Amino acid sequence: VFGALGVAVIGTILATKYAALAAASLAPLPPAAKATASQSVVLTKVVLDHAVAAGMPASVRSSIEDAAYQAFLTASHYTTFISATVVLIAAIVVGTLLPKITPPTKAAPAPAPAAAVVEAS
Repeated sequence: VFGALGVAVIGTILATKYAALAAASLAPLPPAAKATASQSVVLTKVVLDHAVAAGMPASVRSSIEDAAYQAFLTASHYTTFISATVVLIAAIVVGTLLPKITPPTKAAPAPAPAAAVVEAS
């Protein structure tokens, strides 16, 4: 459960950071296209494909696309740092707060019974 929650939180941070970093580069787009493109780098590419088909110059598209990819890369680095920090904190907590447990050892096997000597009379 906590793994799924962690993935959701990291995904939300990634999307939020991307939208904030890409906002300036998406300024040349109309408001509806800008809102769609700010959701993800894949949607940015789709919006730019449609914009080029509608007459956007290739140089503008290239500029926006490069900035969007850089924003995504920066957001990815940011979330990787957060994830690594959480893992490090978890390792420290586990290493210091969990009790030391000594695994049980097997008892030595019982000696074999001495062979009974039967005397023949």
